[in-house]
Amino acid sequence: EGDLPAGEGYRGSNFSSDGGATWASSLTVNTDLIDPGCQGAICNVKKDGMPTNTLLVSNCKHSTSRSNLVISKSTDGGRTWSKACDVFTGRAAYSDIIQLTDGSVCVLYECGDGQIDGTANPNERISFLRIPKSMVNVKLGL
Repeated sequence: EGDLPAGEGYRGSNFSSDGGATWASSLTVNTDLIDPGCQGAICNVKKDGMPTNTLLVSNCKHSTSRSNLVISKSTDGGRTWSKACDVFTGRAAYSDIIQLTDGSVCVLYECGDGQIDGTANPNERISFLRIPKSMVNVKLGL
């Protein structure tokens, strides 16, 4: 697991114990997070306005193709991850994720299914998904 380079089918992580002033000397390969080497995003889940040890990440869950955008959850500060929610099962690329103050979770992402020229392109359009607070526990187990 530690010998796998980030960007070759998995996401890499680095950890800071002082709020980002310094970082661990080595990258950790997260084999729980399959990824083709594409930008993803992470957010810290808040309860009653306070940060928790639960994180959400949006990324393409495919080892070689920018496809299958998912939200995964970590309850141990990013050390392990579980797939929690499909966002877009076709071609997808860059994404951003945020939790709103009302408890809903939103993802802004690139995706495409070939509606424009018949060829599915992960950069065909920008889409937005809001998971209402009433569904967050069902979809993400929060």
